[in-house]
Amino acid sequence: MGRIVLLTLLAAAVACAPAGSGLLDDPEPEPILDDDDATGVISDVGDLDPRIPEWTEPDECLGTVYPDRDVIDPDDPNYAGDGYSADEVDALFAQGAAEGSDAYLAYVAAAAYPDLLECAWCACSCHVSAGHESAVDCFKDMHGFL
Repeated sequence: MGRIVLLTLLAAAVACAPAGSGLLDDPEPEPILDDDDATGVISDVGDLDPRIPEWTEPDECLGTVYPDRDVIDPDDPNYAGDGYSADEVDALFAQGAAEGSDAYLAYVAAAAYPDLLECAWCACSCHVSAGHESAVDCFKDMHGFL
């Protein structure tokens, strides 16, 4: 689950990164090797398929089912719910921090960039199973740790 969450964070960061943020800036495109020669270079996604439209920042993101909650702080969870007591949540995050688990690191990234996750779907279909509206909801409850 943690790897799916990390991939979702990466996808959200790329999808929602504003122009000039540095996240998408690549001063020199990587060459694409061809069987005939190694001179081909793709400079833009549109070079791959002209049907792919230019990316534009969305007018609105997907939102959150928990507008009154923040992303759980992985270093001070202060959360109880989803069948977990506050002590159990604290223990899970402490263990995750000690082990450097993918889930713990995903919560660290989610706490740093909740805006990006609010613009992305989660890859685990939690919008169906848990009623989540966007990937940020996975980190406002314990779903991202499961």
